[in-house]
Amino acid sequence: MKKSMFVFIAATVGLFFIFTTSLFCAPPPTGVNEVIEEMGEFEQSYETGNWIEAKEAFEKIRKEMGEILQESKTEDPLLTEVLVSLEKHVDERNEDRVEGKYILFQNRFFEFIKKYDYEVHPILSMIEKYVVEESAEAYEKKNYNDVISEMSETGNLITRARPFLFEKGVSSSDVNEFKNKVLETIIIGEKGDYAKMGELLKQVQAQYTTFMQQVKKN
Repeated sequence: MKKSMFVFIAATVGLFFIFTTSLFCAPPPTGVNEVIEEMGEFEQSYETGNWIEAKEAFEKIRKEMGEILQESKTEDPLLTEVLVSLEKHVDERNEDRVEGKYILFQNRFFEFIKKYDYEVHPILSMIEKYVVEESAEAYEKKNYNDVISEMSETGNLITRARPFLFEKGVSSSDVNEFKNKVLETIIIGEKGDYAKMGELLKQVQAQYTTFMQQVKKN
């Protein structure tokens, strides 16, 4: 009788664990990756003054976010409010205000999606795009201000990415070193020493590539 009761309790606990795990580690809604991809297009468009393409990218982001909120059966008034303000500033073609609201949108978006389960968290992939792809392309084309912009975005995002790197075994000291190297790249670039900026950029790219290899391995 005791053994039967133990088996019953064990099975119940096991089912509860499976249920709660699936509840709290659910896969992300359809459209998360699409939003992240359009965020890159949106940022590149408004930073280069291409407001028509920026508006098109924003409309895609808003559409995908509406579908994500509907699929997840979630209301997020703050996220909705930020999108309304962001659209207003896009229509005004006010780059400074768009930049500020866009950063708020990024922060709220990543806060919203952090409850889902990912093999590689989207924020890590987004940083990889800034660091490895877009900054390298900008430097090759001698668009040094764009390199500084990509590094600034990386600096903004890396703090939020820290817990996702830690859970994959990347050390705090390595993340701090990376962040300091990003800051140094920005400072050197702003001083106009583009040769040194290129050297630092290669170091930043190599270190983040190592991070991603460790993330994907674990």
